[in-house]
Formats: sequence, C-alpha cells, structure tokens
Amino acid sequence: MLKKIKNLTYKFLIKTQKITDTDNLYVAKQGSYLTIGNIITAVASFLLAVAFGRLLPKEIYGNYRYIISIVMVIGIFALPAMDDAVLQAVANRFDGSFRRGLKEKFNWALLGSIACIVVGGYFFFFKDNSTLAISFLIAAVFFPIMQSTGLYLSYLGGKKLFKVQVKYNVLTQIISSLLIIVALFFTKNLIILILMYFSSYALLGTIFLMASLKRFPPNRENDEKFISFGKKMSALYVITTFASQLDKILLFNLLGSAELAIYSFAMLPVSEASIFLKNIRLLALPKFSVRSKEEIKKTLLKKVYKATLLMIPLIALYIALAPFFYRILFPQYMDAVNYSMLLFSTLIVFPFTIIPLYFQAQLMKKELYQYNIISPIVTIVLLLVLTPVFGIAGTILARFVGQIFASIMSIFIFKKG
Repeated sequence: MLKKIKNLTYKFLIKTQKITDTDNLYVAKQGSYLTIGNIITAVASFLLAVAFGRLLPKEIYGNYRYIISIVMVIGIFALPAMDDAVLQAVANRFDGSFRRGLKEKFNWALLGSIACIVVGGYFFFFKDNSTLAISFLIAAVFFPIMQSTGLYLSYLGGKKLFKVQVKYNVLTQIISSLLIIVALFFTKNLIILILMYFSSYALLGTIFLMASLKRFPPNRENDEKFISFGKKMSALYVITTFASQLDKILLFNLLGSAELAIYSFAMLPVSEASIFLKNIRLLALPKFSVRSKEEIKKTLLKKVYKATLLMIPLIALYIALAPFFYRILFPQYMDAVNYSMLLFSTLIVFPFTIIPLYFQAQLMKKELYQYNIISPIVTIVLLLVLTPVFGIAGTILARFVGQIFASIMSIFIFKKG
C-alpha cells in the first residue's frame, strides 16, 4: 500500500512539473525535510511566544525585543552576506571557502562586540539604565561565537544535506526555547533572560559546527571570489538590516516598550508563516547557483506570479481566524489583532523576494547594489515619516508600501539585466 502511494505521488509530481515549471521531485524530497523541520521549529517558537505572552509583562518583553533588534543591527559587523556566499561556494564544491568564511565572520564580529559595549555604555552613562547596559554587555561576550558558528547551516545547505541541516537547526531551536521557557517560570529578570538567549545559541552553534565538520569534512578547494563577494555584499546589509529593524527601534523610542510588545505580537503570525515560506528561498539558491541565466530567466517570473496567486487564499484564511487565534492564545494582546491582519496581508508580495536570489546566485553585483540600496532606503524614509505620525499603523503602512516598491523594482531589474 505504501509503495503504491509512493508511485502515485511520483507520477503526480512528474505530471505537474509542466504546470509549476519546477523540479517537483527536488522540491518534494528536499522540501519535505525543511517543512518537517519548520513545523517543529514553528511549534517551539510558538510555545515560547505563548510563554512570553502569559508570563512576562509587556514592558519587559518590549525591552527584550528591543535588545535583540539592536543586536541584529549590530550583526552587520559579522559579514551577514558571507552565509549565502559560503552556501554558493560549497554548492560549487569549493568546501575550503567554508573555513575561510568562518574565520572572516569571527574576526569581523569582534567589532560587533565593541559596538555592543558602546551601546551598553550609552544606556549606563546617559540613560541611567543599568539593566539594558548589562544586557548589551552580555550580548558583547557571546556575539562573535553566536554570529560565526551558525555558518555551518550554510555549509550543510550548500552540500544539499538538508536532512542534517534541519536536524541541527531544530535541536537548536527546541533546546534554546525550552531553556528560556523554564527561566520564565522562575524569573521575570530581563538580564537572566538575555543571558539564556545568547549563551544557548552560542553554545549550541559551537556544538553543531564541530559535529558538521567531523561528519562531513570539507575538501581543501577554495575560490576566493565567493569570499570577496561575501565581504562586498555584506556592506549592502548595513542598509537592509537597519531597514528591517528600524520599525522596532522607532516604536520603542517613540511609543515605549509596551507598544513594541504589541507590535511584536502582531508580527508573530507573519514570522511563523515566513519560516515555511523561506523554504522556497533555501531550495532555490543552490539551484540558481549551478544554472545558467538563460535557463532561469525563462521561467522565474511565471513561477513568482503563480506563487503570488496562491498567497491570496492563505491570507484570507488567516484574516478569518485571527480574532479567535488571539482570543484563545493571547487574550492580553487583543489590541494586536487588527495590526496582525494588516501585517499578514503583506505576505502577498513574499514570492517576489525570490528574484533577488537570482542576482545573488549569478554574482550580479550591479543589480544587487541597485536592489539592496534603493529599496531599503525607500522603506527607511517611509518609516521615518509615517511611524511618528500614525504609530503602529504607520509602521505597517510603511512596510507594505516599501515591499511593493521592492517587488516592482526587482521585476524591472530582472527584465533589464
């Protein structure tokens, strides 16, 4: 019976390849690992959110989110584009680029530690806030380890070892989430929660990095162009990373930690959905890296348009269920429901984020510079204008308009390039 089901599934995937214009067998095999992993990760993340929502006051949770947002901005020092560069290098069998990329990320991340110390000093000396100051000092200690060790995920992804990649990532998410949940039952102390967050990710990242190297030793082949590309593209992340976290920073400083907590819980369903949607990106980059421009350009836009249509029923379903979802699970955050519906609607343009992967996979520097500089600047300007005037609603509107602009721009560059 099981064999018959497998045969029917195989035939279905083969027949529908003409409709999807995609290697359905590749997506089904590798995507199944990612989907299972994402389900487990989403459950762990969701349970952690429930614990935060029910056990932690809004003001403390807002501070928690603010610290993480600032550290994510500081993450630009750790060469974030190196992750994708290493993935591409390994996909092309230049495993030696992994060790080189790891060394580069760690060394540059030391500057991030200095930045965390500076931010901590600002809160201690100018804001008289020792809690935030100590929290940033904790982040400084673990920052280089946390930022660099996670590169093993790109190494495994480049080798298309999705099953192992998912296993290690899932274990990291489950263990770190459980540690924080346990801590929440005993304390509401922000410093302890921050310590638990950064130390757990740094330790687990180190363990699974060593396990990956032991199980799958890299060859010595190295291609300097990927490392160089990772460094150059990381410069672009200064703008894109700042744009991605500016909403939280503005809301915290303009409206306070409680409002940031409301916005963060409004973002929760979008973040959970994005975990699954990012499967497409994880599967696409290794494929794009070994295919020609001509092959990709024939079908990419058609796939993006089809995926966009598929997002409509998903969004409609969420809007119908959102009030019940929050009433049951997050009754203290009912004021986040309407914001959540608006934010979830922005997923309509998510499929267009696949297009820049084509620029990246083909090392199209000019196109990447255009996309990664202009589109985030538009978002930053919109946030700076709309958030102070309309608060959370203005932030959501700025995000949505910015994403629409980025989508249109990616299509224009794609057709022109």
